This record gives sequence, structure tokens and C-alpha cells, in this order.
Amino acid sequence: MGATNFAGLNSKQKIVWSRRVWNAARDRMFVKRFIGNDENSMIQRITELTKSEKGERVLMQLVADLVEDGVVGDGDREGFEEEMKNYEQEITIDLISHQVKNKGKLADQKTVIKFREQARNRLAYWLANRIDQLVFLTLSGVSYAFLNNGAPRSASSPFPNLAFAADNQAPTSKRHLRWDATSGLVAADTTLVDSNDVITYKTIVDLVAYAKDHYVKPLMDGGKEYYVMLVKPGTMAQLKKDPDYQAALKGAKARWEGKGDIYAWVKNSGAYLKTGNAYANELFTKWKGSVMTPQALTDEEIDAIFAYVEAYAPPAPPTGTTPDGAPVATEEPGNNWIWLVVLALLFLVVGLSLAGVKRSLNNAVREAEGQEPEADLPRIQRFRKWAWEHKVFMSFAGLFVFVWLILLAWDAAWVIGVYGGEEVEHYKPEQPIAFNHTLHAGKADKGNLAINCQYCHSSVEKSKHAGIPSANVCMNCHKAVSEGKNTGTAEIAKIYAAVGWDPAKQEYTGKEEPIRWVKVHNLPDHAFFSHAQHVAVGKLECQECHGPIDEKMDVAEQWAPLTMGWCVQCHNEKEVKMAGNGYYDEVMARLNGDEKLGHHELKKYLEDGKITVRELGGWECAKCHY
Repeated sequence: MGATNFAGLNSKQKIVWSRRVWNAARDRMFVKRFIGNDENSMIQRITELTKSEKGERVLMQLVADLVEDGVVGDGDREGFEEEMKNYEQEITIDLISHQVKNKGKLADQKTVIKFREQARNRLAYWLANRIDQLVFLTLSGVSYAFLNNGAPRSASSPFPNLAFAADNQAPTSKRHLRWDATSGLVAADTTLVDSNDVITYKTIVDLVAYAKDHYVKPLMDGGKEYYVMLVKPGTMAQLKKDPDYQAALKGAKARWEGKGDIYAWVKNSGAYLKTGNAYANELFTKWKGSVMTPQALTDEEIDAIFAYVEAYAPPAPPTGTTPDGAPVATEEPGNNWIWLVVLALLFLVVGLSLAGVKRSLNNAVREAEGQEPEADLPRIQRFRKWAWEHKVFMSFAGLFVFVWLILLAWDAAWVIGVYGGEEVEHYKPEQPIAFNHTLHAGKADKGNLAINCQYCHSSVEKSKHAGIPSANVCMNCHKAVSEGKNTGTAEIAKIYAAVGWDPAKQEYTGKEEPIRWVKVHNLPDHAFFSHAQHVAVGKLECQECHGPIDEKMDVAEQWAPLTMGWCVQCHNEKEVKMAGNGYYDEVMARLNGDEKLGHHELKKYLEDGKITVRELGGWECAKCHY
């Protein structure tokens, strides 16, 4: 990378400058994530030429697969051997460089632009972009005389004259497949490619099937096989416009109605398959065992994707029967540590048994030689003697047990006081009265009552606790409403019994019975959480912590894990809503430029255009642990 002429840099400064630019460019490269040194990397890094190994070419050896059918039965294989074929490919190395120019220190003084920093950033972006271009052109077999979008490169560009540009030839029929609307995948040269040959959903399906049929080695990640396809943004846009691609997504939510949890399926299809859901396993079988990559999406983001897809109006998905197939047998996740304990106990029993056999054999030998047998020591003393004779083994065993106990303690610490953290998400205890949150708080256009949460939980803006409404609050409505939409009079009768209300006489009897609600959300005593701080100040909606209680929660359940990690992540990402929030008037004044309030100190947190809870002290231990 060429150096700038900032302040007349010496040779060492130029080296440092170039390294910084290269490091910044490497972090920006799209292809970086696919580069590695092992055979499981999509793009393998070759390090043959070093400072001590001079040269301009790197030789790659390719060994062809065997194609003959061999010999049947006991036939003579001599004379029918298949010759091993190998091919060589030379890769010529070359250098690309660029540089910027600055007039000097006075130019830096005259402007607020930090030219040194900007030069490094612009050069790094240029280098990353050009490397990505060359990689895509090489993989596609397109001449360096063209840009990635197919437009001719500038006539003054040196790229077509690079030494390794000669190796970049158009694909042949042996390394190139083209999708044809009539014939499917066909071997073709680039001369046969025209404007009608656009990528489709069928292209991807057939490519994966072709790769598996021809034993093309996939990449492995987490024990799963993946095929990688690199496409340009324009190509991806074309794919999203494909009717078959849209049809595969459109109506997905409707097709899942009553068949399972589509949100869990989208977030982690591999984990959801283990639940044994019949429809999920049917899809898994239909699409030839393809597992989607886990997605860190919220339910709202998934709904937005479905809404985007449904906005299109492609042809209706083709009708027809789906392939029959039984659900794939899967193993239910278990506790591995239990098996480790069982295995350890088994080894212990075997070891003690072998020690007893050894002692018996030794005594038999001693008796045959006329010696006294070994004294029959107590079990503890025998174990101590055996442990001393096997010090190395006992040392490693002790280390293993110690590490195992530390890991158990670490896992337990993360969920302490929350009764299992993520393992008990969606904890849904049976309540004495089947109160339907969705019916009461859900939207009116869906046939619900749309009652504001704070009508029942009235202390949520003023107190640490949201509060459990008294039965008298229920009676504000149920004096007149004596029959429910779903349960008739059964559940409402329990409210009447609690407050001592006679619906026939329309009067109170004075005989009251407390409602013994079962607590759903429980934080440890060492954790302080204030509903008022989050609702009145933070302007959070109830659903952000309690889930879609107004949409699909007939019975109240624990939606979030409520672990420390979950809280910390929210404080790190959640943007503070300061506009129109009187609690943050002083902070807003700082942001608006009141010099006396020290806005300079605050503006350093606005590099991303927002202020998070963490930046206002939300990560201080004493905020949650008094």
C-alpha cells in the first residue's frame, strides 16, 4: 500500500502506516469471513511464498476423482487399474497499490477534517473494495476489464494488465453450469449466457441437489453441511423478485396455523426439529434435509418479514400433495453431566473390582511361594494405598472433577434466583382463576376488550411493583358481566365467591375468600427492579418484558429468562427515549448545546446517533444490586 506524504514520513513510519491501512481494510473485506487455512475454508489461504521463499508463482495440485466401474466378483484386477490423474494450476502473484496526497500541516490547520484519519479510512475502504471485486471476478471467470455489474472498467485502469489476470479465463463446460428454463441445469460456456438466464429459486434447489449427487464436498459448521453461494446485490434482488422464491415465503404463517410455533422454527429450525413437531419434520424431509441457519430475530422482526413478503402479489403457490414421510427420529436434549457422573462411577467400580482381583492374584502367588498373604486392610486404607500407587491418574482425575465442579457452579451462578433462567422460559403455572390476558388486553379489532394494562396494574408507574389487582377491580365490570366469552359463568363465579357477591340478589353477602394467585415472575432478593423506573421514565411497553400478553397469552407466563445477562444486554442496546420525557430535560439541554451543562462530555456518546441505558450509567452494579 502506497504511503502518503504526511509530514515527510520516513521508511519506518511508512511501514506502520501501511500496516494500519491493511488491518483496517482486512476488517472491511466481505470475503474475509470465508478465508481460512484449513480445508474446511471456502477460500484457503496459501502461504508458500514467504520472505525466505522467493518467487512469483504458486503451484496448486488438483487430483481427479476415479471414474471407472472397477471389477465384478473375483475377476482379475490386474490390467484394469485406473490411472490417477492430477492437474496443476499456477497462480501468479502481483501487487496493487494506491496513495493519497495532502499538502501538509497547514492544510490540516485550515479545516476541521482530520486528513490523516480520513486518508487511512478511505484507503482501507478502497483496498477492501478492490480485493472483493477481484475475488468475485475470479470466481465468476469474468475478465478484469469489467466491473462487477458488467460495465466496462475505465480504460486507464491497470487491472486488465495485472499478471494474474491471464489466469482468469471464462469458465468451460467442465466447471460451469447454467440454468435453463426448459432443461434445468445444463453444461454451458459463457457464450451461451444471455439476458434471459437469471437466477431463480429453482436454480438454488437444483444446485444443492447437483452438488450432493456429484459428491461435491460441503463446508462443515457445528457438525452440519453447508453449501455457500456468493451473489451480487443485483443478483440477490433478482432472486427476491422470482415468483417461486416469493411463493415459498408467502402464506407461510397461514400454512403454520395450528401446526406449531413458526417463530421458534424461524429462530432455530434445528432445535425445533428436536421437539418432534410433525409439520416441521415434514418440511425438513421435503427440502432434502436442509436446516436453516439460526436467526437472532425477535417475533416483531419476523412479523415484519412476513408482512413484507405478503405485500407482493406473485402467482399463487402451486397446489398439490406434499411428499409423505414420517417425522425424523431425533434425540431429545439431555443433561450430559449426569452421564459423566454415571461414567465416573462405572470407572470407579471397575477400578475397585480390578484392584480386588489383583490383590487376590498376588496373594495366590505369595502363598505358592510360601510367603504370607497381604494383610486384609480396611477399604479406606486399601483405597489410599491404591491412590498413592497411581498418583498420576488420581491427579488427572482430581483436576477433571475440579474443572467439572467449576463449570457447574458457573452455570448455576448465571441463573441463580430465577429457577433455571432460560430453561424455564414460558413458565406457566395453573392459576385459581383462569384469567385470559389476551381477551382483556387484546386489540378490539380481533374481538378483544382492549383494556389498558394499567387499569388493573395501577401502581406500575409509581411503585417498584406492578401490583396484583384486588377482586374489587374485577367487579367494576363483572357486576354487570356475569358470563364470560370462553368459560361461561364458571370462572366469574370464583370472583363472586372471593368478594362475597350474590349475582341473583345483586348484593354483597359479607363472606369473602382470598384468591391465592401463583406468582409467575420472581427475581432473587439481591436484584432490585423498579417498574416505575422502566415504565414512567424508560417509557417501555409491558410487552417488552412480559411478551405478547395481549396477543397470544391466555394464561400469564414468564416470557423472558430474567437473567442478569438478559438485563445487561437490554441496557447495552436499548435506546433511551428522551424526546418529550421530562425526566431527561437536563440531558436534552446538554445535547442542545448549553455550554454550562457540559454538553461536550455527553456528545462523545452520540457517535452512533443514540444514547443507550448503558451510556447513562445503566451498567453500574449499584443500579440493580444495593
